[in-house]
Amino acid sequence: MKVWLPVIQGHSGTDIFTQRLAAALARRGIDHEITWFSTHYQWAPQLLARRPPPTGTTVIHANAWHGIAFRRSCPLVLTEHQGVFGRAHRPYRSLAQELVHTQLMRRYLTRSLALADAVTAVSERSARGLDDIGRTRARVVPNFVDTTQFSPGSPRARSSRFRLLFIGNFAPLKGSEVLRMLMPQLGPSFELHFTSGLKGITAGAVADNMACLGRLADDDALIDAYRACDAVIVPSYFEGFGYTALEGMACGKPVIASRAGALPEVVADELSGLLCPPGDVGAFATACRRLAADPELRHRMGAAGRKIAMERFSEQVVMPRYLEIYEHALGR
Repeated sequence: MKVWLPVIQGHSGTDIFTQRLAAALARRGIDHEITWFSTHYQWAPQLLARRPPPTGTTVIHANAWHGIAFRRSCPLVLTEHQGVFGRAHRPYRSLAQELVHTQLMRRYLTRSLALADAVTAVSERSARGLDDIGRTRARVVPNFVDTTQFSPGSPRARSSRFRLLFIGNFAPLKGSEVLRMLMPQLGPSFELHFTSGLKGITAGAVADNMACLGRLADDDALIDAYRACDAVIVPSYFEGFGYTALEGMACGKPVIASRAGALPEVVADELSGLLCPPGDVGAFATACRRLAADPELRHRMGAAGRKIAMERFSEQVVMPRYLEIYEHALGR
């Protein structure tokens, strides 16, 4: 078997998914190859339809709405990452985004799904997004992490300030304005370390207790940031999965997140973290103060999150599902 992973770069979790899938295939001795294509092709993926696959390719695995670019003679497996065509995402789209999603992306997705030999979705929420456009046979296979790499480190020396960590693009959909309003409310006994994400979006002026880490260079820097925080915060208005929440849990950290998108599928409320109504700054402040005041609760939630990450979202648990899908597609 040789798996071709063609990717139109999105500077998002989809890119990370592909890199981790390739690494997991390599660890199992399975031949594979990633081909990266410019972001510009997302507006016209059909321009890639004549690109030949690497020699020896037997299975192609691509992002769902790019399937029209990569239908070849061998089986095509597609993965839906966002579910942005569903009703749940609609309130958070601008008019321009609504036009792009309904007039362009939806058309590409519908045509791509019709060409696929197998369709997966990274969460129940993402699968329901496909249901909303009449596609109902997606198999849910969640995102995963290597839990031997993303793991708790040695306990760090306690700081006088409770450290929150936000990983991702500092953008409105990710709850950037919630963070801007939250941190002045929490005051100097709290600090937020945040990244500019894969898209390098700058935050502009922020409160004194907010520090931008920029774009972290690699997984080692990312893991160091998780291990150095007291809690991970994910105030997104919508997530197709919630990589940051999972990574934080794998590193043994409690997660404060929105009850939005697929985040409740990853974070177990009152067990591995605390879920808040999307956009409710007061609820996020209460959750932050509660964790800061209760070290035992933090420890208990961190341990529970680590356990969930290993039992449900580890590479060892999830990868066999993809291998089964590849083998089934080849058998067909």
